[in-house]
Amino acid sequence: MAALAKNYGGLMRLEFLTYNLAYSNSKNKRHAMKVFLINANLKVVTEVEIESTREAIQELIGFKTIDADEIDSNFDQLFFDEECFIRQQDQKGRFKVDNLAPVVGMGVIVNSADGKIFDSPKINLADLTKRVTFL
Repeated sequence: MAALAKNYGGLMRLEFLTYNLAYSNSKNKRHAMKVFLINANLKVVTEVEIESTREAIQELIGFKTIDADEIDSNFDQLFFDEECFIRQQDQKGRFKVDNLAPVVGMGVIVNSADGKIFDSPKINLADLTKRVTFL
């Protein structure tokens, strides 16, 4: 790299450093994403646009104590209230996705390989709706 930088008067080195800075910022940058909100009370699955943060997912679910289960091999995950069965929640609906354990209240489908960086799910609304069962 140093030889290329010398041959181009430092231009290649500058371009390389700029690319790395842009790449590292894009990984941490918040952006709007479309997620699927499963509302067991209304028995509907809808597309919602939120910020790509854990806090935005928590706000949609209604609780800070969230957990996730993978629903496919594309890293799409169902986020839900981790304590949904412990809380006193009379008159709350339940749902499940495929053969996962039932969930009380709200669930959010988000794509995340590590639970820290969030993006729109790979699955589409029609296919997801076929996999959701309201109980």
